[in-house]
Amino acid sequence: MLVVVVLMFFNKFPMTTIALTGALVCCALGMYSFSDIFKDMGSSTIVLMFGLSIIGAAMFHSGLASAIANFIMRFTGNTERGVIIGIFIVSALLSSVSSNTAVVLMMIPLVKSISERADISLKRTMYPLGIGAAMGGACTLIGTTSNVSGNTVLENAGLDVLGFWDLGWVGI
Repeated sequence: MLVVVVLMFFNKFPMTTIALTGALVCCALGMYSFSDIFKDMGSSTIVLMFGLSIIGAAMFHSGLASAIANFIMRFTGNTERGVIIGIFIVSALLSSVSSNTAVVLMMIPLVKSISERADISLKRTMYPLGIGAAMGGACTLIGTTSNVSGNTVLENAGLDVLGFWDLGWVGI
């Protein structure tokens, strides 16, 4: 396990390659069975994230991300400040009505296209994407899984459950 952590720390190989190799080594050493290691790979969350990654890549390669980027940049302009504020606002609005993780996965190719078009480092535009999605997700019940889980705990305890917008004031 220490080797996996060290390899991830130095970032010389893709994270997924390191993680899967580490899991297979644990299986080969008899620490876990193959079925234990990969039993959750078919969970709906994993399949959803995988599917959204494919859709995001398709958006980028088909030119749809570029078209959406053009539309957004009509409002933000090519300035770094405008682009950052635009990315933040769009990700916050989208994640307030859907999963913030899904919004980030779907917007990564879009942000990449905007960054290239405006000649801004991708490092400077990814952070507003994540922060906007996190803040937007905190505004509604479905924006983030922790909100849904907390509501389930309230329901199971026999307490009043939250409404869709009840978290809005906390999120804002």
